[in-house]
Amino acid sequence: MLVNNRPDGEEPGQPLAGDIEAAAEQAGIAYRFVPIIRGIGPADVESMQKAIRETGDGTLLAFCRSGTRSAFAYALAQREEGITRDEVDDGLTEVGIDPAPIAHLL
Repeated sequence: MLVNNRPDGEEPGQPLAGDIEAAAEQAGIAYRFVPIIRGIGPADVESMQKAIRETGDGTLLAFCRSGTRSAFAYALAQREEGITRDEVDDGLTEVGIDPAPIAHLL
C-alpha cells in the first residue's frame, strides 16, 4: 500500500498524485491519496486507519515531503487502533521524529 500525504503543487517539479497513482496501479500496488495540508485532522487519521487495515500483513509506505506528516498521521492512526501512547512515542523517537507536536492528541 502506498499512501501519498503530499498535496499536489506543494513544490515545483513534484509528480502529481494522478501520475503516482497510475504508476502504482501499473506496478500492482494499492494507492491512497490523503493530502495533509494544514495539520492532521480526524479525516486524515481515519484514512490512514483504513489504509492500515486494508494493508493487512502487507507493507504500507506513507510519504510526504519530509516524512513527518506521514509519521504523525500513522502514529495517530495506530493510537486510535489501541497502541499505547508510550509505544507511539517510542516509535516516533526511534525514527528521529519528536512526538511533542502531537502529544496533545495522544
